[in-house]
Amino acid sequence: MPIDDTIPVVGQPAPKVATRENFKAIKAKINTLPEAYAGHAGKVLAVRPDGLGPDVPIGPVGFASQPVTGYKANGPPAITGSISLRDTEHTGQVIRCTNTSDIMITLDKTLVGPGFICRLWRRGSGEVTVLFGAGLFNRNASGHSAVALNRMAEIYVDITGSGDVSFDGGTK
Repeated sequence: MPIDDTIPVVGQPAPKVATRENFKAIKAKINTLPEAYAGHAGKVLAVRPDGLGPDVPIGPVGFASQPVTGYKANGPPAITGSISLRDTEHTGQVIRCTNTSDIMITLDKTLVGPGFICRLWRRGSGEVTVLFGAGLFNRNASGHSAVALNRMAEIYVDITGSGDVSFDGGTK
């Protein structure tokens, strides 16, 4: 009985007709989007934490708490009140502080880890003060812990895990 050229058989070479058809289907799909993504051509897509998607991200995109390079959000996130910085939300971000009253930006060792980096840009009239939580040490040469008006300051948590935090730039 001859082998049917369309049905694979264990231990036999792949059927030529089926292989050719599969290659045609693959070639037709190269450089095209699946139907569900067709409305998102030219956009950066991400799968939501709940596994659903695709979604066009409006905030930071990361992988294992590291930012994805070449991705730009719609603009720096703006805050008007006190917040705690988080690896999952703020790594690699420029955070616009547009507050009119004084606020605190908290660094907590349980929320940011070694290698965390972000910038604070004070655009509002209210003070922006950084509070360094337990186990994190402000290593600003002048002891500054606030951001100067219309300036940008960078926060970097030392990669070694020592708890040292560089807080430099437009500080006061």
